[in-house]
Amino acid sequence: MRKKVFWASLIGAGVVYGAVAACGAGGDAGGPGGGGDVGGHAGMGGSAGSGLVDDCAGPADCPGGSCERVPNEPGGYWTCVFPPAAPVTEASDNPDEDHCTNAGDCSPGCDCYLVHEVCYAPPHNVCLCDECQTDADCNDPANELCVPAGAWAMPRNQCRPTECKTHADCTSAAGGLCIALVNGCCALYGVEPALFAGKFCHYDDDECMTDTDCPEADCVPDTLDSGLVCGMWFCPG
Repeated sequence: MRKKVFWASLIGAGVVYGAVAACGAGGDAGGPGGGGDVGGHAGMGGSAGSGLVDDCAGPADCPGGSCERVPNEPGGYWTCVFPPAAPVTEASDNPDEDHCTNAGDCSPGCDCYLVHEVCYAPPHNVCLCDECQTDADCNDPANELCVPAGAWAMPRNQCRPTECKTHADCTSAAGGLCIALVNGCCALYGVEPALFAGKFCHYDDDECMTDTDCPEADCVPDTLDSGLVCGMWFCPG
């Protein structure tokens, strides 16, 4: 087994706004957790030991939203996608940190949204545009994922750093799966839903699948090697 490490979390890697419903279990052949995408769960929703790698198995797991694959190709991660948050038209409760108060303060095609840019700081207004339609639109397509608006509470399509995109990218050991993780520091600071941390590889010989496998620690990406280990998120403040 890999030794415990402290994970320097991707705290600045994403923004979050609104509420995300927990996505649950299920699965059928060719769909989430079924014959098309083999898995073992370690994501935002569902429960430890559910036998699923995904957050959802179909629309029933995502009330008011849809269950979509990110990226939309074999081995992608099925997660709940909800209507994105509406833009704001007034200052936030932290006006000194605001970048905008409405769309008129932003570039054409962009809008003003209330977001948590990091878990440990209060939310404020920022201008956001659609950064991408596909991974190819990102600055580093090989290492960035185009996350669609509404997935993991993203207000607009955003490019996010990621270790892997599909299960096929996880080849360092047996049983490679590409799973989505959220920032473990967000719960400490009361930020709900948690920020998207990225997609990471999980292997059969990893120390953990979920936090429940680590009684005195968290299940985090290994900073020394690919895979998941029992360690701790680095949470400023």
